Amino acid sequence: MLLVYAFFQGYILFYSHNLLVIPLFLFTFCLIALPGLLFVAAFSLACPIIMPLPVYQFLFTGYWLWGNLFLKQQILPTLSRSILTPSGVRIAGGFFGTDIDLLGHTSTFEAIASLGLLLCIAILVLLTLWGALRWQQARQ
Repeated sequence: MLLVYAFFQGYILFYSHNLLVIPLFLFTFCLIALPGLLFVAAFSLACPIIMPLPVYQFLFTGYWLWGNLFLKQQILPTLSRSILTPSGVRIAGGFFGTDIDLLGHTSTFEAIASLGLLLCIAILVLLTLWGALRWQQARQ
């Protein structure tokens, strides 16, 4: 994801000839993409501890498809339309005014809620993982 962001940053830098693109790129990457990456990474570290890895890989693939590919349909509830979407679309919409036709306008409050919720859940999952690993080690 960082490489894709860097590619677009290089493209904008090439055509704008403005070096302020670089700190803006870093800021937007940390604000939009990093909370979702931390959210997914926390579960990717913790879940294989409590379930077999192939089961987690299967469930993660289903989660990713459910949360990202079913954006256009409105029959099934998905994470892609909620503040829990790790894609950062709600954060980008709330802070920078990007408007996706399918999601509509996102308020700044929704962006803050999405950012905070993604980070808090990631921290809670990592703390739970740390406690579970300490408990497993103490049992041995």
